[in-house]
Amino acid sequence: MTDTCEYVFSPDEWDDEHRSDSAVDSTWECPHPTHVDTEYCIFHLEPERRELLGVTGSDVRDAFMRTLEDAGSDEEARFVGATFPQTVVTDQTVAENQDVDVVDLQHVSFNGKLDLTNSVIGASLTLDCSELRSFSAPNAVFEGDTSFRECGFENNVNLSGTTFEGDVSFKRVSFAQIAELSEAVFEGDVDLRYSTFTGVQTTFQDARFGGKVRASGVTFDAVNFTSTVFDSDADFSSTSFRGEAKFQYADFERRAVFDGTDFSDNATFRGVEFLDGATFHDASFQDWVTFLNVEFGGDGDFSDAWFKRDLNMVVESETNAVLDFSNARVNKGSFEIAPYDPVAVDFTGARLGNVKISTDGEKNTFDYIRFLNTKFSGFPFSKHADALASNDYVVHETYIRADEEPDLALLEKTYRLASEGAKDDDEGIASKFADKEAKYRRERHRQEGDTAQLAADFVRDYGAYVAVLLVLVVAAVAGYIFLV
Repeated sequence: MTDTCEYVFSPDEWDDEHRSDSAVDSTWECPHPTHVDTEYCIFHLEPERRELLGVTGSDVRDAFMRTLEDAGSDEEARFVGATFPQTVVTDQTVAENQDVDVVDLQHVSFNGKLDLTNSVIGASLTLDCSELRSFSAPNAVFEGDTSFRECGFENNVNLSGTTFEGDVSFKRVSFAQIAELSEAVFEGDVDLRYSTFTGVQTTFQDARFGGKVRASGVTFDAVNFTSTVFDSDADFSSTSFRGEAKFQYADFERRAVFDGTDFSDNATFRGVEFLDGATFHDASFQDWVTFLNVEFGGDGDFSDAWFKRDLNMVVESETNAVLDFSNARVNKGSFEIAPYDPVAVDFTGARLGNVKISTDGEKNTFDYIRFLNTKFSGFPFSKHADALASNDYVVHETYIRADEEPDLALLEKTYRLASEGAKDDDEGIASKFADKEAKYRRERHRQEGDTAQLAADFVRDYGAYVAVLLVLVVAAVAGYIFLV
């Protein structure tokens, strides 16, 4: 029997058994001394065997502390694949050994609650692929990097008021119950990618993220980000919000990304500040969503987004941001544009249902709205009759991309679609749009040099008057020739 533990962790065996990648890249052999009359160290003894040998939780705890002390400063203490009772990893055992650089607890099985309440942890903690029933560390301070990659939390997690001074990884973590992270402070980068929060409530209310937030591919049930501050980029692309998503009064100092994100329940962005803009490209909103009293410091990209129920927006922008709804589908909604700090909304290629658009003040609503190749199904043109009339029924011109002049064929189609969309709502408005369509059709044929088609356009657009005029012109020409 050797003096060194015979435990060997094989990543290949782990991968085959769990059908996922191990947190450890290469084969690891335990360096710790064996327990009396056994082939394993005290950390790798099975709980049943410990009980038979009379090994208590205090014995494991004392051995854990000695190992941390022996590791010395700027070293790594590794316990890969160990099994720990509840009293081993505590605020006393870890916090009292501040000289250790890294405590490696990857693939560790915790048979109880990991409680680090009010602790100050100087070492970096690596708990990747560990089995944690519950974790509680409210008001704790983690001074190094902390990683929980691919952990599974069966019970509640409480990190309220916790400060993480280094980077934090919750990548591919499973939260099965309540996850409480209110007023938590993350000074470094945070990785939440591909995690699942399936408990009754996940709360980040009043939290602050100082570094980048990578939350793509996450699955949330009900989640609350009320008054949360994001100081750097926040990426929620391809994330699924299966319950209500609350972001009201959140502050995004840098770019916010929700591309390809699915909101299955209500979503609230009331009072949010997108100081560097936001992108919701190809996002899907299954229920109602509100962007009330929202500030856009940069452009907003809602292209290809789908709003199945109600969308309500009351927005302003000191930078006159552009909200791009090109190719989006909005079944029902309202847009209220602030007159003093307005945004412009581009509906190029969009499909609009019962959508109401308004602005206070002297400006015309259509100074801020662009319809180009836009489809309408239930759009209330009659409610915008005065604004349309004062704008001479021009709907494609605004300061959005003012230097780009659409081609005549596209303008012709734009007003044809507008005319078709207005027919069931207001025949007078539909007729005005039809006149615009005819105008651009004639200009297109004139530009193409198609004289025959241009003549046909005049006959179709002006009817008998043009026919009589043509007869008179032909007769006059014929008479002139006869006289000559």
